[in-house]
Amino acid sequence: MKSKMKLPFKFFNGLCAPAQLYLVISLLSLLTLFYQNYSNPKKYCVGIFETKTDCNNRVFFAFKLLYIAIWLFILQKLCSKGYSTISWILVLLPIVAMFILIGLILIALMKKNNQL
Repeated sequence: MKSKMKLPFKFFNGLCAPAQLYLVISLLSLLTLFYQNYSNPKKYCVGIFETKTDCNNRVFFAFKLLYIAIWLFILQKLCSKGYSTISWILVLLPIVAMFILIGLILIALMKKNNQL
């Protein structure tokens, strides 16, 4: 039982610093968005902005988890090949891209619902 509890820490400690930073920031933002959206699955909320959605909003979270996993793999691969400087530069790219993606989804849903 004790070794199973160490597994997430072992995984985290095995990541390079840029990947660790990216994972922490991404999971914090994901948890914040999930907290805002868990009570109403037919509405997508980001901060003070919200709109209706045709599908369950948990679909968005599944894609966000996939997005995080892919970037984590890329950052770790770069570090393991000796390109940690590039990994540090790229660590900002997915964070900015995630906010752009959230904004685009929100704008598209708001246009669809004539809220914009």
